[in-house]
Amino acid sequence: MIRHSIAPLIIGAAMGLMVLWMVHMQMTNGKAGSLGALIVFVGAHVAVLALALVVPLRAARRLVWVRHLTDRVHRPSLRHGALMLGGALMATGTAHFALHSGVI
Repeated sequence: MIRHSIAPLIIGAAMGLMVLWMVHMQMTNGKAGSLGALIVFVGAHVAVLALALVVPLRAARRLVWVRHLTDRVHRPSLRHGALMLGGALMATGTAHFALHSGVI
């Protein structure tokens, strides 16, 4: 239960805080140093998502032996993605509110 429910929340929270930090540094920093890191981060996720979706779907339609290989690949469910997004939103929302409201 923990692996399928709590782990995506924790990983999503960590990723959300990292993105919040990177975007905040880009907005408040006069230098463009963090822009490269932000572009690489977003670009890597877009590339991995494109590869993870397009390549197996195209190959599985044509080759039966590839279908057997893709059956063992980690394909997150909609619930998994929603848990990660929820964790990211909760963590970044809490951190953003706490830091900008004067609580911390």
